[in-house]
Amino acid sequence: MNEELNTNQPEPPKPPAYSYPAAEPKPEVVYTRTERICAVVLLIAGILFVRLGMYHTAGLLTTFLSWGITLTQIVMLKKGGHTFSVTDKIWIAVLLVFGCAYTVTSNTLLKALSTIFLVMGGNLFCFYKTRPAGVMRFLPVSLFSAVFALSFAHCGNAFGAAASSVKQNGNARRIGQILLGLLIAVPLTLVVGCLLCSSDDHLKQILMQFINFDFDEFAPWVPHTIIGLILGMLLFSVPYTAAHREHGLNAEECGRTVLGMRFLPNLIAYTAVTPICLLYILYAFSQMQYFLGGFTGETGSMTYSEYARRGFFELCAVCVINLAVISCIGFFARTTGREKPLLLRLYSVFLSACSLFLAGTALAKMFLYIRFYGMTPLRVYTTWFMLLLVIGFMALIVRQFRYGLNLGKIAVIAFTVMFALLVFSRPDAWMIRWNADHYLTGQLHEFDTEILYEVSDDGLAALTAYDTGEIRRLSGTEESLDHKLYEREKEMDFYEHTSLSAWILMLWKQGAMRT
Repeated sequence: MNEELNTNQPEPPKPPAYSYPAAEPKPEVVYTRTERICAVVLLIAGILFVRLGMYHTAGLLTTFLSWGITLTQIVMLKKGGHTFSVTDKIWIAVLLVFGCAYTVTSNTLLKALSTIFLVMGGNLFCFYKTRPAGVMRFLPVSLFSAVFALSFAHCGNAFGAAASSVKQNGNARRIGQILLGLLIAVPLTLVVGCLLCSSDDHLKQILMQFINFDFDEFAPWVPHTIIGLILGMLLFSVPYTAAHREHGLNAEECGRTVLGMRFLPNLIAYTAVTPICLLYILYAFSQMQYFLGGFTGETGSMTYSEYARRGFFELCAVCVINLAVISCIGFFARTTGREKPLLLRLYSVFLSACSLFLAGTALAKMFLYIRFYGMTPLRVYTTWFMLLLVIGFMALIVRQFRYGLNLGKIAVIAFTVMFALLVFSRPDAWMIRWNADHYLTGQLHEFDTEILYEVSDDGLAALTAYDTGEIRRLSGTEESLDHKLYEREKEMDFYEHTSLSAWILMLWKQGAMRT
């Protein structure tokens, strides 16, 4: 029998509505009093550095600013619980000494390179304080992490710490509220002012006297402030991250990173390098007289100028290629490092020895060229670079038989010493002095006055060591160099006067005026 459908059956209960778990509130970052103060200091220092180190000529004020930035970062590390060993204190002293480069030399290139050195050196120091044991053995990995990981890890916290400082200080909070109120009042005041000026010419003349200033003078402050704040954020992130011991690689992590780069079978490395070694042997024997001309002074049918230019840069390129090849087989060979086979060590030693021979030959060529034609900035810089390569290849040879040798630390020390010699020797000054002395004694046939337009004020300041008669002899057919020195000192602005060369020129000018 069919049963009647019961329409009065109760409906099944509805499932409860799904409730999403409440998001946990993000914990508020609490900044110490030192971090709050240092954030404000570094943000302001970033703006000032853009103005004093990039927009204006860097000098004594930039040196003071560099010292302030370094010491502020050191204070953050100290308050973060870090202690400093003797090595750390030497490192800090090196950073402070290189801050003097802005005052000691007027060479724009060297000051720019000093800035890069200070940034990378400061970052590497802070990175070293996070995981000190064995990190310097893996210099490329450590340097990459120091420059990028530390700089961007907490760059946004600079504004948070600065704002926290304002909240903690009642007077600063009131000043901030006043500035915000003035910022809100600007558009309303402009609208009301325009309406009133359109109705009264006398009021318009009065207001125009207040707003009559050069907008072009203040316009650069806008991009400089933006760039400076970004720089201040990065400057704060480095010591803040290191003080909290974050983003620090240890030796084991660096070792695993390097181990992952070993993908090349050793047989392929041997096969690839062998033809290059044979080519070097054949090339050395076929061009022996050409190579040794830098030592003997015999250049065949070529002039000294043609001989040195042609040979020097060729040999420099070969040395750089050799360094790249040695680095590749050392990093990418499957069996290397502590288990590096003897044959791979011999290949590295052979390439390094060939590079030393080629570098020595290139330096002999350049010394021969300088002896006959004098010094120029390009000749000095390339010679310095080749000397640095010689030190590097010698360290590579030793490393093949002493794996415990910390090549990263040696590279840092060697580059720091060589770079300090380059910067603080004021190369523009002593190359002009060398050229002038050898010309006055008859060892150079010509004193190239055109070089004075290539060098910085350091070169001009070097000429103040000569009396009036010697300066006239050096002038040649050019306008008298003593007049050039006088005019150069006269046209310097305030920022250019804050350097050692400017002070030398001022003292020379005062002495010349008295005589």
